[in-house]
Amino acid sequence: MDTVSTQAQHVRHDHSGAGTTVLALGVVAALSAVLTGLLSFTDVLDPPEWARIVMTSGMPVGILGAPAVWFLAPGARRELTSRIGLALVALTVVAFVVMLNIGY
Repeated sequence: MDTVSTQAQHVRHDHSGAGTTVLALGVVAALSAVLTGLLSFTDVLDPPEWARIVMTSGMPVGILGAPAVWFLAPGARRELTSRIGLALVALTVVAFVVMLNIGY
C-alpha cells in the first residue's frame, strides 16, 4: 500500500449536521436580538404580546443551544459553519449587553 492511499484512509469527513445546527441556532439568536432591539427602541413594530414573546424567545434558545450542540456533537468543532454560528452567538451576547446598558 502506498502512502497516498494510507493517508486518504485517515481523512474522515463528518457530515452529522452539527455545524449546520450550530449555525442555525446562531442565526436564530441574532435575528431575535435584532427583533428585540426593534421592539425596545423603535416604534417600527407593535405586535401583540404573544408575538413579542415568540420574537424574543429565540435569543436564549440560540445563546444556550449553540454552545451546547457545539460541545456535545461529534465533529462540530471542526466545521466552519459551527464557528460562524458561535461567532453570531457571541455578537448576540454583546448586542444584548449593549441593549441592557442603553436601557429604554
